[in-house]
Amino acid sequence: MSRREDQQSLLPGRLVELFDLDLSEIPGETAVYRWCSSFKESGDVVWKGNTYTPLPIQASGFETVSKGTLPTPTLRMANAKLVPSAIINDIGDPLGAKVTRWRVHEKYLDGNSLANPNEHYPVDVFQVERKKTENQLFVEFELSSYLDKEGIRLPRRPVLRNACLQRYRVYDGSAFNYAEVTCPWLGQDAPTDEGPFFNENDESTTKDLDKCGKRLKSCRLRHDAAGLPIPGWFFPGAGRIR
Repeated sequence: MSRREDQQSLLPGRLVELFDLDLSEIPGETAVYRWCSSFKESGDVVWKGNTYTPLPIQASGFETVSKGTLPTPTLRMANAKLVPSAIINDIGDPLGAKVTRWRVHEKYLDGNSLANPNEHYPVDVFQVERKKTENQLFVEFELSSYLDKEGIRLPRRPVLRNACLQRYRVYDGSAFNYAEVTCPWLGQDAPTDEGPFFNENDESTTKDLDKCGKRLKSCRLRHDAAGLPIPGWFFPGAGRIR
């Protein structure tokens, strides 16, 4: 039985709600905290190989909308053993931290005969927008959509038909400098042969004059000859429609 079949069943089984608080979105932080609501769970829950610790959690306002204002859910967690407060005292308010909510039927959790990491409801991904309340009893956060970021455009990269934005290697007089380079080109027989070399006009040249023209043709000259996939950041199919 699958989750889709469970939706049509009169007895789909108990639904478990799991939460990830990922601090890696905050500069300098790497920790990920995982909890399950102890209103329903009395012991640790294992899902996708990760252990979720019971903690009284109330989550509300999660919804999917196709127009209008994006939802701003509220996540309230008990300040049990002052764990949430300890996180805040350690790093400050976790603004921007990624919050993921999983909803999965108990029978699909790790350790069960029907365990399946792919059988879950659509994942809710939000980020901590602000701390609403903190006291000895509970901590409450207001969340915002993970896509609701000021100044962020979709797609993140400009759609340019024949212009690549990859950073190409630079010859410094004695060797190629690959610092901060994003283009994977190392040569046809890397690392023994860093050629062939072409200038910005896609003409055959020497090592010291090697420079990418940042066009689809430039990419093909190098990667087709080596039998490698094209890694250019451009969109040949994009064009004006009249």
